[in-house]
Amino acid sequence: MRVSPVFLVVVALASFAYAQNAAAQQTPSAHSSSQARSEHAPVLTGTPVQRRAKIRICGSEWEEMKRTGKAFGMTWQDFSRGCFARPLPPNAPP
Repeated sequence: MRVSPVFLVVVALASFAYAQNAAAQQTPSAHSSSQARSEHAPVLTGTPVQRRAKIRICGSEWEEMKRTGKAFGMTWQDFSRGCFARPLPPNAPP
């Protein structure tokens, strides 16, 4: 039985396209998820006690904004990025 050269080219191209598609699906997902996480994750600094205090303060501010309607169109991620960047008030834990 003789195999046509056209058939061999088609099979080779299909194999190449399949391999490229598989590689493209694996690489960006790992990279983009870590990149997306670093772009959206708010950064908290300080001691664990200070970080908890900042989360508590920002959380109560967020709840108050939602209750009064000032948070309309805003997400927690947007708000927390700005809130976590502010310094702790002087009466916050050490």
